[in-house]
Amino acid sequence: MKKGIIFCVDDEKIVLNGLKTELKNSFGNNYIIETAENATEALNTIDDLLASGHEIPVIISDYAMPLIKGDELLAKVHHRSPLTLKILLTGQATIEGVTNSINNAGLFRYISKPWETHDLILSVEQAIKSYDQEIQLERQNKELRELSSSLEKKVEERTLQLQNMNNLLLEKQEEISLKNEELENHRNNLEKLVQIRTHELTLAKEKAEESEKLKSAFMANISHEIRTPMNGIIGFIELLKDQEYEKVQQYEFLENIELCSNQLMNIITDIVEISKLETNMVKPVLAECEIIRIMDSTLAMFKQTVGANSTIVLKSIFARNQIVCLTDHTKLKQILSNLISNAIKNTPYGTIELDCSILGGKEILFSVKDSGIGIPTEYHDTIFDRFRQVDTTLTRKHGGTGLGLAISKAYVELLGGKIWLESTPGVGSTFYFTIEYHPINHVEETDQRKKVDSRKGFEHITILVAEDMDHNYKYLDILLSREKMNVIRAIDGDEAVNMCKNNPKIDLVLMDVKMPKLNGFEATKKILEFRKDIPIIAQTAYAFSDDKIMALECGCVDYIAKPIKGDILKNLIYKHLAKKLSD
Repeated sequence: MKKGIIFCVDDEKIVLNGLKTELKNSFGNNYIIETAENATEALNTIDDLLASGHEIPVIISDYAMPLIKGDELLAKVHHRSPLTLKILLTGQATIEGVTNSINNAGLFRYISKPWETHDLILSVEQAIKSYDQEIQLERQNKELRELSSSLEKKVEERTLQLQNMNNLLLEKQEEISLKNEELENHRNNLEKLVQIRTHELTLAKEKAEESEKLKSAFMANISHEIRTPMNGIIGFIELLKDQEYEKVQQYEFLENIELCSNQLMNIITDIVEISKLETNMVKPVLAECEIIRIMDSTLAMFKQTVGANSTIVLKSIFARNQIVCLTDHTKLKQILSNLISNAIKNTPYGTIELDCSILGGKEILFSVKDSGIGIPTEYHDTIFDRFRQVDTTLTRKHGGTGLGLAISKAYVELLGGKIWLESTPGVGSTFYFTIEYHPINHVEETDQRKKVDSRKGFEHITILVAEDMDHNYKYLDILLSREKMNVIRAIDGDEAVNMCKNNPKIDLVLMDVKMPKLNGFEATKKILEFRKDIPIIAQTAYAFSDDKIMALECGCVDYIAKPIKGDILKNLIYKHLAKKLSD
């Protein structure tokens, strides 16, 4: 006897393979698991199987498929094999699709993605059981029809036998009644399940609509936030082209262009960072940190931005070197910056206090307290959600992407803590957050942490700039040539390798990560095979922190992100050529 077929249809291969594996583990000894990636392939295969005498007790089909949807496929299968039990498997089916499957295909069950394995296996077991019962009933009915026909022909000869068969018929009818009652109960349960799934779909639809509204509002806001600094940049560049303006005015224009550029860079950074967080691409990079030093330097960034009627202070009782621990310096500073920036926006006059304390030797508690406008209670639970802003009107006083608090919450959780707020409208707000505390012994400040103050001997230095973009190279050439450095260029990774091989006077390489022919990482590895002592600094426009790890792993001595600040680059060059410059 041929094995029965359990047939699975899904246009996503990974889902289809997962489904086949789970079914094969549970039913592979007794049934063949057949698959198809679309409805047309499925119908052709089913026709072949039925023609060769195979039975198909169960078919499991995805709903959202190209050309022919799941409910249409099940209706076609029902026409070919009415007794086959149909299961709809999807996370996107509409109420209309489920109803069509019930009315036109005798839908047995609806299972949502992602499915629970136990639920899937139990549903298939019940379907097989129902199929076997239907087959058995069909065979019994056939036997009864044949027996009835025989009895009609032999009424006179087999009266006693007819009586016995009538008794048997009554027993079978009672059994059929019980089966029908069981089927009716099953149908009622299925209807309840459909109602539950319908309710779940409704809730999911409402949530999706709300998310869509939030994203639409976010995109409109982002468009405004990007165009605003771009308008300033383009406008002031146009003014700079006009030779009628004095040097003082031109310097003022440049300051405004720099301000707008920084504002635009912050917006882009927020957008990239939230996309990385949504795809779980952000990992903490732990290093030794002096917590009070980080708080103090972060506070210093905002001293000049508070209004004339506001003050910002560090309230902590700890000295700079009293809290030294392992944590992610960059992410902690970004959390503090976001919360302080938020407090400044909402505190036109009053005081902003930054504080920290150690809880139970296991956590560090930070707080940013302001005496500003406060936040209504109904926003306390949603203010950390992505794309949320308390004020979304066109008349709101402050710009921003609405991502700062969401990014802060994600960073806090990466550092093993939690974030919350206390706020009263008209009184002020206090944001609290914790991070895990991994204390270490304080290490004295090294020479590398001291600010570089001297610049000498640059005129004897040869820098190779590996950069394929003309405008990027031109900027670096002007910047470094102004310091009397000798600047040469490679336009791809292969040329950078060859120039280092043929020019022993090259003292340092600025290596772009993304270049044609050979990328910066591979070029660095090749150069260090024959020039192990040459310092190579990676430069990249990519916004992912993994680039820094990759750069250091392939042999780069340091890393600088675009847009490149002149002072930072010159500090790095001096840092890695300090010994040569002092000779």
